[in-house]
Amino acid sequence: MCRRGFLDASRDPGVISDWWRRAPKANIGLRTGKGHFVVDLDDADAVAWFTNACGRHGGADRTLTVRTSRGWHLYFKSAADVPCSTSRIAPHVDVRGKGGYVVTAPSIHPDGPVYTIARDLPIADAPQWILDEAMPPPPQPMPAPGPMPTWRSEDAKLRAIPGILSLVANARQGERNRITFWAACRFNEMVRDGLITQRLAEELLLQGASRCGLNGMEILRTARSASKQRGR
Repeated sequence: MCRRGFLDASRDPGVISDWWRRAPKANIGLRTGKGHFVVDLDDADAVAWFTNACGRHGGADRTLTVRTSRGWHLYFKSAADVPCSTSRIAPHVDVRGKGGYVVTAPSIHPDGPVYTIARDLPIADAPQWILDEAMPPPPQPMPAPGPMPTWRSEDAKLRAIPGILSLVANARQGERNRITFWAACRFNEMVRDGLITQRLAEELLLQGASRCGLNGMEILRTARSASKQRGR
């Protein structure tokens, strides 16, 4: 049915009706981005953060709100392309925007709770303070990573892995894809030398690049692009 998950999202009523006919008990995934994003308050501490932040910054208009298994999904509109993030704003406060999706009402969580619409309202424009919190900091100029130094031993190559992961994880917007590709090339050199497997190389890249805001599909495309270069 949906071989690429949320990437196969559709607004076509015929397609959606066919999905429901074939899977009438399915949960509902809603793709985010393209002018909309969701603030996911995952527990009581996250709700307390949002309440306090509203008090400090002047609040936020009431908007479409879904009760989740442990917290709330707050839907907002924005002209800015808000990226996904996990606990970057505050602990247990996630953002689902470009390249993401949320589970929505009336889906059923694996633990049993049902997602329900708590406020059936039009989606409100995001206040500026939420956008300021949700958007990554502007990119800062940074030197381009040069070639790795000449390896003295296989152990030295493996000891470099944490440093490579740290460089990728801290890459800023505008530099993330280039640095992720550079790291993928370094991991592929280790694959070529028989130090790690291709699967481990991809897992390492996912571990580092997901922390800087790239989604899984982007990371794997970069890893496979670097792998093709290795084969040339």
